Amino acid sequence: METWLLALSASLTVLVLAIYGRRVYIAVRRWQRKQARLDAINQEYENLRSVRKDAVYHHGWAQSRGEFREAKDHEAHVVDIDRLLGIVLQSFFTSRALSPGSLASFGSSTKLWRMAGWMTSRALSLLKAQRRSEEARSTQQMWQKAAGCTP
Repeated sequence: METWLLALSASLTVLVLAIYGRRVYIAVRRWQRKQARLDAINQEYENLRSVRKDAVYHHGWAQSRGEFREAKDHEAHVVDIDRLLGIVLQSFFTSRALSPGSLASFGSSTKLWRMAGWMTSRALSLLKAQRRSEEARSTQQMWQKAAGCTP
C-alpha cells in the first residue's frame, strides 16, 4: 500500500514540477532576453555619449583655432548625435515598458532621463550660439559694406 502512495506522490510532484518548471523556464528566458536587449541599448548609448563628448571637444577646439566652418560641422554632428541619443533613450523606455513620467522609482532611468534633458539643452545652447555668431558676422559684413571696405 505504501508503494502506490509513494508512486502517486512522486508522479504528482513530477507533474507539478513539469508545469511550473516550464513556466519558470519561460519567465527566466524572457527576462534574459529583456536584459540582453537593455544591455545592447546601454552599450549603444555609452558609445554615442563617448562620440558626442569627442565631438563637443573638437567643436570647442576648432572655435578656439578660429576654424568656424569646421566648428559648424562638429556642431551639426553633435546635434545629430543628440537626435540619435533621443532615439536610443526612447527604445530604452520602450524596452523597459516605462513612460518618462514614471521614473521616480528607477534611479538609473532617472539619470538617463536627466542626461537626455541636459543634452537637449546643450544642443539648444549650441544652436543659439551659432545663430549669434552668424548674426554678428552678418552685422560686421553689413557695417563693412556700409563703410565701403568689402572683405
